Amino acid sequence: MRKFRGITVVCFLSLLMGGCTACHDIKVMSFNIRLSPNDSFDGENSWVHRKEAVIKMIQTEKPDILGVQEAIYRQAKYMEENLPEYTKYGVDREGGLEKGEAEACAVFFNKSKYKLLDKGTYWLSETSDRPSKGWDAACFRVVTWVLLKQKGVGGKEICFMNTHFDHQGKRARLESGKMIVGKLSGIVPKGVPVIIVGDFNSKVEDEALEPFVKNLQYARKSAPVTDSVGTYNAWGKNNGEGVIDHIFYRGLEPKTYRTVTDGYGVPFLSDHYAITFEACVD
Repeated sequence: MRKFRGITVVCFLSLLMGGCTACHDIKVMSFNIRLSPNDSFDGENSWVHRKEAVIKMIQTEKPDILGVQEAIYRQAKYMEENLPEYTKYGVDREGGLEKGEAEACAVFFNKSKYKLLDKGTYWLSETSDRPSKGWDAACFRVVTWVLLKQKGVGGKEICFMNTHFDHQGKRARLESGKMIVGKLSGIVPKGVPVIIVGDFNSKVEDEALEPFVKNLQYARKSAPVTDSVGTYNAWGKNNGEGVIDHIFYRGLEPKTYRTVTDGYGVPFLSDHYAITFEACVD
């Protein structure tokens, strides 16, 4: 059916008669920013050399909600200070502290467009309610989530989740996928759309992602406008051939998916490319 500014023609006519509500557009981003414990880490690709370009990219792309992985506190703080239009939530995965020094799966959302209804973090482990390492994982791993409501008349709720699967533990990745999907009903209110983003250290065909593929939609595949660019570039060593960063969702009408390969003045913004997804919240 044809669209008129994001609203179906039928719905548009219904609006004139006081019926159907408008479709609200949303744009989200997932981005592994690559941790940076000090200014010499990664040499010429250190955070100190690329942090301004990262801010420029986000300001240009203008995601409504952004999930970042590998963000240590000094990086997340810099982003928060230089992105005043966003509110941040994220905790140190090893201590569960908002100002802890370990990596976080932080979430940023546009505070002029959304208000926070609820938030939380749980660990991908057998003891998910506290900082802990799960199964055969090499690192502590978390899921950080926010429940947001669009501001304004007719604003819709949406739940956004951000995660980073373990890079070594095969069983940890398998169990993490099962856990995240299994916990959805306990976190996401009935009927509320959900978006799950992250660095899954897995291809979409891998067994670890089966729970997502079976229970949600895959943005890269379902969006009418999409691409096939790899997301892990390894600072240019593999030309972005590996697709291990993903966006899954349900309850949305997909519009576009894109891998952000622009450098914004530096060779690479990270050893991963950011990915974006635009959709419509009915």
